[in-house]
Amino acid sequence: MNIQNDHIQAYPGWMGNIDHIRAEKYLLKQKPGTYLLREGDFITKSIENELETQGHQAARCYILTVVEEEKTIKDFMIIQLQKGWLLYNDDPDLYQDQYQIFQSLKDLLNTLEGEIKYPIQI
Repeated sequence: MNIQNDHIQAYPGWMGNIDHIRAEKYLLKQKPGTYLLREGDFITKSIENELETQGHQAARCYILTVVEEEKTIKDFMIIQLQKGWLLYNDDPDLYQDQYQIFQSLKDLLNTLEGEIKYPIQI
């Protein structure tokens, strides 16, 4: 899949520009494994800027919000780079071995299939 054409907006569970509180409200009564994809917030925008400054490459941050088994809500930050997708884990050096680059968002989401199972249906 061409990374340029891998648009998160086309994936099931895409909710657009909603904040964490609204995401929680949508997921509150959902079963564990239900998730949604959304735009980042001011924190992810600052991380985008930092990554672009330090990494010298364009980065786009999104959030994957999921209901966990204990009915708690968890956020994952997903980053789209020119070369692919990755799960961010608070290290701005995206060249570390700890990061795996996926060719498509679908490939990245497949690695989380134990935690994410059902895109939200609204």
